Amino acid sequence: PEEMMKTFVSLLLFSFLLLLCSCDRDNKLVYAFASPPPCRFSLSYNVSGLLNDPAIQSRFITDVVYWEGQFHQDMVGYHAKTGLSLDGTPIDYQTGEPTGSPHLFSASSKESLHITMMALALSGDPYAQVFFSPDAPSEAPNVIIPILENKITSYEYFNSKYPGFGGYFPWYSVANGVMEPTSDFVTSTPALDNGQLIWSLYALIRIMKDTNMDKNLTQRYENQLDMMTTNALTMFYAGDGKVRAVVEIKNVTATPPLQASNYASTSPVPSYLDDPYEGELFTFYIDMFAKWPNPTEREKLWVFKRALLKSVDYNTPQGPVTLQKGWWFSAHEQWKIMVLPYLEVPICKQVFLNCEKARTAFSAVNNIPGMRASCNDVAQPGQNIPDYVSDAGIPALSFVDESRSDLYTPYGSFPLLMTSRPE
Repeated sequence: PEEMMKTFVSLLLFSFLLLLCSCDRDNKLVYAFASPPPCRFSLSYNVSGLLNDPAIQSRFITDVVYWEGQFHQDMVGYHAKTGLSLDGTPIDYQTGEPTGSPHLFSASSKESLHITMMALALSGDPYAQVFFSPDAPSEAPNVIIPILENKITSYEYFNSKYPGFGGYFPWYSVANGVMEPTSDFVTSTPALDNGQLIWSLYALIRIMKDTNMDKNLTQRYENQLDMMTTNALTMFYAGDGKVRAVVEIKNVTATPPLQASNYASTSPVPSYLDDPYEGELFTFYIDMFAKWPNPTEREKLWVFKRALLKSVDYNTPQGPVTLQKGWWFSAHEQWKIMVLPYLEVPICKQVFLNCEKARTAFSAVNNIPGMRASCNDVAQPGQNIPDYVSDAGIPALSFVDESRSDLYTPYGSFPLLMTSRPE
């Protein structure tokens, strides 16, 4: 229903804002930058002020957004020519300055974050506007619109050259100045990352319409979303409730209307989105928007996922809690909470709070200086990153029995920002 979709868009955007702000959203910026805040600004704050003083909270969030916004530079966090996000860039641990070459590749999951931040800024959110235009926040739309134009042009280029991808994007490279599949995704694309992107596109389009943006640009993004919606079941649904985690594409130049025979599950071992974590976003989207042959087939989506929906008990210093068992119990598994209104359902909210109580207690009890989450391995400046480490969670709370115990990452604390959501 239309009203439900409006609520979803509002909560989607609001949840992303929670990564920036845990105080009252109605607070306005309380100061303009006479000069940029120091990089290590957190040392000038104390816990009491951050907990109790709205003005200090707003100032702190503004400082956070200012420095997070420094990532949003050409050839650091995004590629200006194509408008596409980048995976990141190495930095010098001592100076904080970029060192070496940026990662000229990325994925739909990063596109999701980039698009949602732009949607937030276009909706008038003052913190998101600082992210894109710290010296003149009200000018943020003038920064964003050219990026959106270049981004959709890149999407259209890719769709034209590789119509068999059906509007879905693989891990991509911009090393040659255009959007191309990385060498390991030449004929395949993931559902999970695209499920994150598809909701961000939905929100962006709604904001573009609500703010009366250029109709042609809005329509181009609508065309992208419509293409993804139309091809979702054809490409990813394997029947009997199974959604392909990664779909293999036999002919990437196949032209519409796309045929199911052009798509297959991974081999020799097929993989499906059977998780109750961030992969659930794509499942919800096709449940709501795909054209199903009958209600029974659609219900099978949720029956198939039940096997991994398990509880686990954990004893915190404040007493035992029951929470949802994680795959690795990495913080990124809570991504779905940022996107859809799970916290509007009381039992979902309580389970989520219990997860974060356990995550926090585990670090506190074990004297761990941070939160566990899947992340890139540590490398010295100038050296190649050894690998991406998925198993950097909490084995006692997960299906995976072993985990790296020496890795912590700042983003591991992002779910905590949603545990005290402003009303």
